[in-house]
Amino acid sequence: MFDFCTSITPDIMVTVDGITDTECIQMYKVVIKTVLKHKFAVRIIFGGILMKGNHGDNRLRVSIMLKSVMIGYIFSLICFLILALLITFTSLSENVVPLITQIIIITGLVITGATAAMKSRYRGWLYGIITGVLYMVVFLLISWIAVDGFTFDKYAAAKILLGIVVGAIGGMIGINLIK
Repeated sequence: MFDFCTSITPDIMVTVDGITDTECIQMYKVVIKTVLKHKFAVRIIFGGILMKGNHGDNRLRVSIMLKSVMIGYIFSLICFLILALLITFTSLSENVVPLITQIIIITGLVITGATAAMKSRYRGWLYGIITGVLYMVVFLLISWIAVDGFTFDKYAAAKILLGIVVGAIGGMIGINLIK
């Protein structure tokens, strides 16, 4: 069974199943290199990403991805404000906040991926994955800035994986909505 390293505090790194922090970082690097090497070759060119292939217009439009991530964040922000009002002015238990937060994040990821796919009109899964990762990276950066003692651990890695999977599903939904 493969398990990721876990951080207790920013200063203390604990290993799980004999994996040290250096090995954990190396595993992340190997996974990223393998995906980039075997799935597609990526080069950044003038604000776009060019992918090798025979599919006509190979340029992924960064503006579509950034606008889609902003739409997903606007939706999430509105939902979080509504949640805050409900907690403040009703008897809604704070025990349900983590579940509702996950639902809002997942819905924001689906909206982000679907919007990118609908605007691009092709490669919905790819646009969904990229926007899902962007959404979660921004989310993790905000968490790192706002939360004392935030560390990149297996839960943060799971959030990025969530962004990949749900973003891809959102992209597939978006492509099918325009047909």
